Amino acid sequence: MTELSPSDRATAQAELVSLADLTTPYVLRAAVGLGLPTLAKKGITTIEELAKRSGAPVRTVRSLVAYLTLKGVFVRSSGDNVELSAVGELLTTDQARIMLDPREVGSHLGLALSGLPPAARSGAAGYDAVAGRSFWQALDQDDALAASFDRYMAGWAAQWIPDVLAAYDWSKVARVVDVGGGDGRLLLALLSSYPELRGTLVELERAAKRGRDAFAGKGFADRSNVVVGSFFDPLPAGADLYILAQVIHDWPDDEAIRILRRCADAARPNGRVLLVERLVEPLPSLQHMRADLLMLALFGSGERSRPEFTRLADAAGLHLINTRTIGHDLSLIECVPCP
Repeated sequence: MTELSPSDRATAQAELVSLADLTTPYVLRAAVGLGLPTLAKKGITTIEELAKRSGAPVRTVRSLVAYLTLKGVFVRSSGDNVELSAVGELLTTDQARIMLDPREVGSHLGLALSGLPPAARSGAAGYDAVAGRSFWQALDQDDALAASFDRYMAGWAAQWIPDVLAAYDWSKVARVVDVGGGDGRLLLALLSSYPELRGTLVELERAAKRGRDAFAGKGFADRSNVVVGSFFDPLPAGADLYILAQVIHDWPDDEAIRILRRCADAARPNGRVLLVERLVEPLPSLQHMRADLLMLALFGSGERSRPEFTRLADAAGLHLINTRTIGHDLSLIECVPCP
């Protein structure tokens, strides 16, 4: 590498500072936690009134708003009045609050990322290193956090479920088991779209109850079944298809193989196993790598390539037969049990 000129070095230094700076992420979280974007959308536009309504000191609000104005989140309208920019408007959505409000689940994703340095060295979950418990234990022990996580996952599921329904030939499936399917949103969509389909949701008690209520509320009680249990335990046998949607990337290899083996055992001899996951390509996108590092930080796992999924499938008694890219950077990965 040739030696940089003074001007190029200064440019590189400024870029490095920008990459490493944590100010903006935390200012956004502070502003959302105080409800400043939501208040501004309601027409509360002066610093003094924003401070009064949020319960924060005037000086603090002035600094937060001034910084975010320079970042294009707020727009100075007249005098001491501010309005939201298009980016600022997004901060008033439920998904943004879930991700940025310190009281919501997004704060725990940030906590996990703060544990990325030890996770990068050990390969173990960074969240555990800084929180003293696993992310799953945190959800089990905090009902409000669990509810926030459920809302976050529901918002994400609403984006990718239509892609899954459109990308697979469901007309040939008579019975499907959604393994670890949360509150059953994917299965509910399938039951709604295919009147002859019958489905089973396998989940832990809290999510299973919500799924059961959702199926009954839509009039699908006669075509649905809810089994309370873990995907590490034996699964209901004999279905045409077992779905693991955004499950395997939460687990390191050993646990992932155990889950897949349970599906393989239940699917034999003629069933199939369908994964909905990100497939990391030889030249991965920034979004894929962001997700990969978040999985490392949260769970000590990660997003995987096709060869890696093939290796997991082989170890679990499955044969990977097909992958298909769908929307939202996700893929369908289809497997059949080995003879």
